[in-house]
Amino acid sequence: MAVGKRDAKASKGRMGGGSKKPDPKKAVFDATPEEDGIDISHDGKSAIKPHNIRETKAYLKAQTGAKRMWSNYVAFLGSSFRRMDRDEQIAIIQKFSMALSIGIAVLAISMFYSLLPQQLRVLAVPIAVGAAWWFGSKVIAPQTINRLDKYINPD
Repeated sequence: MAVGKRDAKASKGRMGGGSKKPDPKKAVFDATPEEDGIDISHDGKSAIKPHNIRETKAYLKAQTGAKRMWSNYVAFLGSSFRRMDRDEQIAIIQKFSMALSIGIAVLAISMFYSLLPQQLRVLAVPIAVGAAWWFGSKVIAPQTINRLDKYINPD
């Protein structure tokens, strides 16, 4: 093989069958944006099609259905609470207050748990959960009961 000359067989093998010139008879897809700013992503009726998913009928219908389902759920909880007698209502409020305070304590412990020394970790979890239980039942529950007294059934 001489310098400056190409071997036809070697060239054909390297290029994967040789390079072909584009056929001018075939249509070419032009993906350049329009100069006048027209939206070409839709057909000619792009002005009536929504450009945001929140404007579609399906989204609006689903949103209305979700809101209706949530309001039905809240109404169901309210009617169930009103049907309970006073002792059951107070017990529900106390349980909710304890669960809320213990949940907050567990989240707080999980944020700092890896920073605590191992000896302190063993004591921190039961002390924090016990303190949260006491705080929820002795502080939060009575305050919540006082605030919700107009919604609780009379004795």
